[in-house]
This record gives sequence, C-alpha cells and structure tokens, in this order.
Amino acid sequence: MSYSYITSKTIVTFIHKLRKFAREILKEECKLEVLNTRFVYKNYSYPLKIVVFEQANKIGYFSSEFLELGFSKALLFKSDPVLKNLIRHEIMHFLAYLEYGNSIDDHGNEYRSLCKSFGYGKDVYEASINLTFDSASPASTEESKAILKVQKLLSLSSSSNENESKLAALKAQELLIKYNLSHVTNEDDSVYLKRVLSSHKTSSKLAAISSILRTLFVSPVICYGKNSLYLEIIGEKGSVNIAEYVAHFLSREFDKLYLNAKKLYPQMTGIRAKNSYFFGLAEGYLSKMKEQQNSLFDKNALMVLETKLTENMHRFYPTTSKKSRYTLNASTKNLGVEEGRNLNIRHGVTQSKNSNKVLT
Repeated sequence: MSYSYITSKTIVTFIHKLRKFAREILKEECKLEVLNTRFVYKNYSYPLKIVVFEQANKIGYFSSEFLELGFSKALLFKSDPVLKNLIRHEIMHFLAYLEYGNSIDDHGNEYRSLCKSFGYGKDVYEASINLTFDSASPASTEESKAILKVQKLLSLSSSSNENESKLAALKAQELLIKYNLSHVTNEDDSVYLKRVLSSHKTSSKLAAISSILRTLFVSPVICYGKNSLYLEIIGEKGSVNIAEYVAHFLSREFDKLYLNAKKLYPQMTGIRAKNSYFFGLAEGYLSKMKEQQNSLFDKNALMVLETKLTENMHRFYPTTSKKSRYTLNASTKNLGVEEGRNLNIRHGVTQSKNSNKVLT
C-alpha cells in the first residue's frame, strides 16, 4: 500500500507527542530498556521510528520492512487515552514481529496472547476508531484542479502534432511552476512523501526515472528497506501525486522500450547494456525538456523552487548519501538518448477519494 507521508511544524510536534507516549509504554508497561531513539528487546536494539501519513481506511500500521510505526494525520486532535491505545496496538505488532516474524496472522491467537502477556485486553488488541476525512477542503480542491489540468496537458503532450505536443508539455511545466511557487510563502508548511517504486537490488531504472521526476518539481530519493530499495518522492501534495503517476508510467515504458530495442539490436545483452540504455533514455528526455524550457521560464523562479525542493527533502532526510555509480556503454547509451528525445508522458492522472478510516 502506498502511503502519503506528511511533515509540518504541527506534525513534528504531534510525532514528538506520539514518541513520548511510545517511550513511556515500552519502558513502564512493557518493562523494556529504552534508549534515545531505540529500544531493547531480547538483547537487541531496534529503532523507535514514528511517521504520520494520510491514507483512506487506515489509521495506524507497523511496517516490518522499515521497522516503523505509522499513524494517521486524522488522529491529530484525538484524546491521549485513544492515542495511547492505538500506540500500544502497533507496538504489540512490532513485538509480535520480533517474536514470530511474519509467520502469524495480524490479529490471531499469537498476537492476542502477546498482548495479554503485557496485561492488555480487547481495548488494545481490538483497538479501532472511525475517522472522517474532509476530502472537499479548499486545499484538496486546489490540488485536484492542478492535477486535472496537468493530466489533460500530459495527454496532449503525446500528440502526433509536434507543435501541439511541445506547447502542451511546456504548459504542464508552467502550471507546475505556478502551483509550487504558490506554496513557497503559503502558511501551510506541509510537505509530502510517497514511496512509489521498488527494486530488489541496485536499479539503474530507478536512478534514471529519478532524474526525469525532478522536472516535475519534486525531490526523488532512493532509500533502503529490509529487503528492497525504494524510490521516494518529496514535495507539495499535488506535485507528488502527479509524479507518482509519471513514475509508474515511466517504469512500464522503460521496460517496453528496452525490450523493443533488444529485438532491433540483439547485441544489447547484459546488465551494463540495460543500465546504459536506461540512463540514455533519461538523458535524451531531459535534453529535449531543457531545450524547450531555456527561453520560456524565469530562471529566478526556478532557483527559488530548487531551494525550496532542497529544504523539503531535508525535512525528511537531513543528510543524504552519495549516488551509486554505473559503468556505461557509450553506443548503447546513445541509442537510449535517441529514443529518450521521442519519449512523451501519456494518459491521465487519477486520484482516489478518502473516506472513513478504521484500524487494520
């Protein structure tokens, strides 16, 4: 499930509160040693990582992939007793994972027995709450309008009419610039993050797609989970939703283009050729976009957005690691560059509606 993670001054305060309650529960009720940002269970220490998200039909979760506890933004103004029971519920999922791995039912006999061993009853292992999310708020209406406009322009950008295609792509960029600039001085300081693609090993495709997504005014980051690496995108909510669609489209399109190229050039075999072709696709697409943008967009505005994007990324990741390096084949990369200059983002952007949320 893809969550929209969120941070803001208010959310940071909320996370501090959730972490404080979690530390108290682990130390005073579970009788576990609690360190600064970790806790100890059976002589091993584990991170106490808490995130806040927006997601329909979900108010809390524990992720064994990232060893994190997630809680809905909709809980922001709920009472302390309600919050504590939801935190207890998710901490028990964490401990159940440490005890049994992923081999048991989420709320089965083992989970309930573990809850009871710490003195918890139904109010914890059956903890649930109904929350209503106002999907018709002014902010969400603004985002929907922005997404709908860019959706139509992305469809036009694949037009066979070269002039129409170019103008549509530029107009989509212009709308994204205006949308993001409108949030630079906005009182709402919310920033969003989504994990949109994954791979089981180092992936040139994720790295190449990342470079294209930056043209949508989001900050792509490749992070590591327990079993996979993930492409995350950080930015304003509307831009993140658009970039999520584009990322999935590009993932499918890159694979399709690579398979077609292999049929035309049977000598294109091996991981080096694949890496080279993917980076070539990205380079070709970006060179086309740069040529179109240079004479039309205010460079000062673009610099403001670049600064803002960096600030947004640092709110989730204060430090980032260096990029992976790939050994590329020049001729195969050039094939990708040629194809990348003909690459267009097609189809529309869809958005799901939020409704009642229950703990699962």
